[in-house]
Amino acid sequence: MNPNEDIKNIENIDYDKMTKAEALKYLGLDEDATTYVIDDKFWQLTKRYRMDTSEEGKKKVEELSTIYDIATGKRDERVEASEKREKAKKYLGKTSDEWINYIQYTWYKYLIAIIIIITCGNLFYQMFFAPRTDVAIVSLGHFYVENEYYDNFLKGLGYKMPYTGYTNVVVPNDQNQSSEAYSEISATTMWLNNPHIVISDEMTVRYYFANCVDLKNFYNRLADELPFEMYEKLTPVYCSEEEYQELLTAYDIAKGGVVEEDNTNEHYSSEKILIGLRIDDPEVISSLGYRTLWPDDEPNLIFTIYTQSPNQAESENMLLELFKTVL
Repeated sequence: MNPNEDIKNIENIDYDKMTKAEALKYLGLDEDATTYVIDDKFWQLTKRYRMDTSEEGKKKVEELSTIYDIATGKRDERVEASEKREKAKKYLGKTSDEWINYIQYTWYKYLIAIIIIITCGNLFYQMFFAPRTDVAIVSLGHFYVENEYYDNFLKGLGYKMPYTGYTNVVVPNDQNQSSEAYSEISATTMWLNNPHIVISDEMTVRYYFANCVDLKNFYNRLADELPFEMYEKLTPVYCSEEEYQELLTAYDIAKGGVVEEDNTNEHYSSEKILIGLRIDDPEVISSLGYRTLWPDDEPNLIFTIYTQSPNQAESENMLLELFKTVL
């Protein structure tokens, strides 16, 4: 077998029985030929057919490729691996090595699936099976929270089934902060509990403008019922419907959404509404169990009341007692 002879004789070769030595001999190479030498020889033999688009030309390249595969030992490696796999013990149709490789390349898919299942399961549970709570305080912002303080506070007020929870929500920002997986779904679950009080932060609270009541009258009430040294620790936070819509538009753009040309703010009110009361005292914030995660912001918390609170007056009284306790 000499490649320099009429190459059409290649079709008479039994590839299944051809050995590596025979393949090298066909290519005109010694048995100790390196991979580089084999590659170069293969290139030289096939270059005359590469521009040949006829069926015969394609067949010649394919047949030479088969011989090249044998000469480099790749065919024998596959056969050996196949035989080894056939003899190996299998678990659910895969060997232990195959399972290891499979897990290495697909583990993240299962992690995402587990997160989705847990989140959706929690949402379903809260909607249909969770025991009815008699009070709820939730925290939605870029912070870490230990809810022990609120649990004890609510039980001290006589509530038997308090619900306290938090979600680390990250809104569009220039501090290189990113949201946790499915945090928005978790936040939706929190709102389904119809919380009496909602705690957020300066960066986040305005995105929840539509869920915040106007605290103007309550703030005036605090001036009468809180000692001045407590009252002065509270800073009113305002937002208008127009500002809120601008935030939503920017949020959609940040997530790759398309804003329609006629989406203007001309029909939105520019009237400022008092949507929350801010506390900046680091000691107070820490005592409540919060750790701020915004790297460029000083610690702050903003307290508001949910528009769908089960009882507006009860929520105000509860927030008043909380301020008296913590300030």
